[in-house]
Amino acid sequence: GDNDWNDCPDPAVGWQRFASHFVGIETNWTSHTELGIQRWTNERPENFVFSIHGVLFLSVNLVNLPRISQREWNQRTNQNIIWTKQCVENYLQQVEVGEKGPLRGVVIFAHSLARNAVLPYFAGIRSIFMVDNTKTYRNDLNIPVTYLHGDGHIFKIKSKDENWDQFNDLMVDNGAAAPPIKVEVSGINEPFFETENKHQYLIADGLIRVDRRGGLYSQ
Repeated sequence: GDNDWNDCPDPAVGWQRFASHFVGIETNWTSHTELGIQRWTNERPENFVFSIHGVLFLSVNLVNLPRISQREWNQRTNQNIIWTKQCVENYLQQVEVGEKGPLRGVVIFAHSLARNAVLPYFAGIRSIFMVDNTKTYRNDLNIPVTYLHGDGHIFKIKSKDENWDQFNDLMVDNGAAAPPIKVEVSGINEPFFETENKHQYLIADGLIRVDRRGGLYSQ
């Protein structure tokens, strides 16, 4: 997030510390090989991707203001769009050759609220799934896309954007105020999820279940 990098007194030092501690953190668990986590090593190694039961999970470096420079901001936004498109296209290519099952949904991890400064990213990725200036989906891409982020520090889910009815916006609580959420994906041959308590929420009619695991510590 911005507090780890671009909003630090010295952004270069902030980035070095973030990268040294978090880029490649998944290698601390043996399960990372089972998930097949891949990073965009040559361009933005902080961006990663993996899939579970036909749902693609990917991350992009999308932070809130301030800008380090307009040039850096624009370049990173374009790289994030390219990365998202590559991840979707690579998965679909694996579907074509029989290596993967159908793409059932996409979850995007990032930091920033969908503020004006980062809206170009969302406009760019919308064109991956939908024909420009229409509400028509491209072949095989009428699927739920969930943007999972922090920044606002209050748990909130917004669905059914008027220009993109498969888009879901999920903001998590402040990390100091609540436990990490749990995200579950329904198996390909399993029924969709139902909620089991007041702290669980469904996305895409139950394809994905989000569990706040008790909600705020103060509750």
